[in-house]
Amino acid sequence: MAKGFFLGLLGLFFATVLMLFAYQLNMLPASVYPFAYKIMQAFSFIAPVPPALEKFEGTWVVTFTPTRPQSDLGTCAIPSGLLRTHAGAFTGNVGSSVPIKASTTDDGRLTGVIGNGSTLRKGTLVAYIEKGAGQGTWKDDFECEGSVLLTKQQLVTDPIQGKVVSSGDDSILVRSGELRSLRPGMPLYRGDIIEAHSGTVLLGMGAAFETAVNLTPSMTYKVGQ
Repeated sequence: MAKGFFLGLLGLFFATVLMLFAYQLNMLPASVYPFAYKIMQAFSFIAPVPPALEKFEGTWVVTFTPTRPQSDLGTCAIPSGLLRTHAGAFTGNVGSSVPIKASTTDDGRLTGVIGNGSTLRKGTLVAYIEKGAGQGTWKDDFECEGSVLLTKQQLVTDPIQGKVVSSGDDSILVRSGELRSLRPGMPLYRGDIIEAHSGTVLLGMGAAFETAVNLTPSMTYKVGQ
């Protein structure tokens, strides 16, 4: 019984190692990547900050401007605050005790909540951030709403390595285990995997996107290799 359990654990270990190597060498089918990425995260084999989210890392000042000073339920003013960002997750406080939690996609679409179950005030915010600055809107259960501005306190470091110039039909991008439809203009980061399914895919790689990479149907390309 104990021997069988040990052999099972040993088999699981070797299977995980093989999956790791297959993942790194881009030898897995595209449909397997989301599952494989979650497994690798669980075993801490993948860097905690995906390259496409590095540009958001740091401290951000968030400023709220209400459309009116007060509602029937109270003041609409919300103090400015500081948000810290790691791997696309924004956390911090405004005022003395109102928490904010938000998250962003790698293209800068940010959604978040103001307050929590224990705070009197609760609300939501949405914004778009790019190149160290962002703007959007907020509203709360005091029947208040307004605009929100976000400003990064550090220099923006964007480790972009290329972009999609043109894409064939049904071609896909695999990033951090997520499958996406490939489209022209998409930035490319280390570890991204491009699979050409039909038609020719043209990539511009390098600091000035000066190096052309052509992919014909059934070809796969991993950025940074």
